[in-house]
Amino acid sequence: MAKAATQKYNPKSDQPLGWLDRVLSLLGMEPDPEREKKALLKDLKNQLKKAHGKFVKMPDQVDVGLAKFFYEIYGVIGSAQTLLQNAATSQALKMIFIEQVLTASQKALQEELTDVGIRELAKTLPHEQLVDRVRTSLVDYTAALEIETQKKIDTQYNLFLTFTDFITFNFYFLLKKFDSMLPERDFGYLPRFEPINGEYVVEDLKDFLTVSGPLSASADWDGLFDVLQSYKNLEVLSRPGWKKFLSSLATIRRSGILLQIIQYMGKDPYYQPKSEFPSERIVEAYLTQVKNQAESVLAKITEERRNDKLNNLIQQVFGTTGISRTKNYTEKANIGFSKKRVSGYLFVEPLNYLKAFLLDFYKRDIRELVNLLLVKGQWMSNAMAQPMSESFHSLMEVSDNLSTFDESLAEDAERGQKLKVLLTRSDKDQNAMISLKQQLKDINSGARTIITEAATHLVIIGKHIKMAIDDHAKTKHELILNWKSLEASTDRKLHEWMTDTYKLIYNFVQLMQFFVKERPAQE
Repeated sequence: MAKAATQKYNPKSDQPLGWLDRVLSLLGMEPDPEREKKALLKDLKNQLKKAHGKFVKMPDQVDVGLAKFFYEIYGVIGSAQTLLQNAATSQALKMIFIEQVLTASQKALQEELTDVGIRELAKTLPHEQLVDRVRTSLVDYTAALEIETQKKIDTQYNLFLTFTDFITFNFYFLLKKFDSMLPERDFGYLPRFEPINGEYVVEDLKDFLTVSGPLSASADWDGLFDVLQSYKNLEVLSRPGWKKFLSSLATIRRSGILLQIIQYMGKDPYYQPKSEFPSERIVEAYLTQVKNQAESVLAKITEERRNDKLNNLIQQVFGTTGISRTKNYTEKANIGFSKKRVSGYLFVEPLNYLKAFLLDFYKRDIRELVNLLLVKGQWMSNAMAQPMSESFHSLMEVSDNLSTFDESLAEDAERGQKLKVLLTRSDKDQNAMISLKQQLKDINSGARTIITEAATHLVIIGKHIKMAIDDHAKTKHELILNWKSLEASTDRKLHEWMTDTYKLIYNFVQLMQFFVKERPAQE
């Protein structure tokens, strides 16, 4: 809540003392602050004696007229005090302030940008179109709430905050000083107010001037009360009663009687009240929230679709998602690294999938097919078969390298022992932490290299199998010349075998690309 600048009483500008200051100045004498204060208090006393309304009972009491003034206010706002408890923090009420200005088309946009709305769109739109649609809707929705509309909403909401600040003033506490038997919010009770020492209410009156200062009869109170009626499904107070109070407040302000009581009874003729004016910008905050929520939902949908596609690929390749083949480059090892707040092993999942693929498929079914094509197949030229042959043997080496890499991280291996020592020392030794991070960076780089090399060679093998599939389907063969003898040398349906193998390799390469593209080795 923004606060207005505090204006303090300046004794040198006060008219009753202006002549005295000038005389003392001409005589070369400094003004006496204490004498000035006494003179001001005397002047205040004279003003209070002349005041009407029976607020003061001289020399030092406040009269029942003051209590009646506050009791009338209490009667007007009593219901609002009860109905609007915690309303100032209500998000639902904020939305009413905003939604009341929206057109039907704008409300449709608003609904589209909710979690439910975006997910409904996601059922029918491809992901890129979904993202474009949501972001376009965000721009349109923001543009609909133009600057002038935002100002109107914010002005009305800040009027509401001014109102709630006022009605939360403790009228009952103040009134009970005039009648100790007064029950709270029992307006059937007939108060028995009595005059009391003015010093007892000085602080209360200061607070009242603070919370009532921003109240203005020219504000759109009916517009505010319409919103509050929509919020609570009933009127929160008597509108005629509120208008009557504002009129009375204006009269009291013009008279200056409350400030005079504070200054005189509090023995501080220089006191001036502070006024606080709310300046919240709920529309700006709301639009930021809508944008963040929409982007968050898009991110969740992206992640969900990614995971669905990933799990689908894993299921297609392995028939299960529970794959664990590495012994040392594992998530279990990452627990120790996470305790030291380092990222640890970054490619655990793809390396496990690669090892499982090489052991379960490549060294068995795929190798059998490749050997059949390379060894028994009569290729049109050796140059056509050479890339496949080289990648086949290179991939066997990659498989061996993967096993060696994983074994090097065992606790009894040199590299594994070094990691363990660095991990233990990293808490107290900054150099050890630096070395640990560098070791992990090198290890992850090695893991990534193994994955990319394997994927590269699988792509080459898969490409040649696809070429073989296409050639096998032709009447005139241009790649392998002895398809009939190859078919006779196996009890499997060769075309179906090649097709299934190609799909398996293709899906696995797609699986590896998920991890290599998303996570660089230098993380």
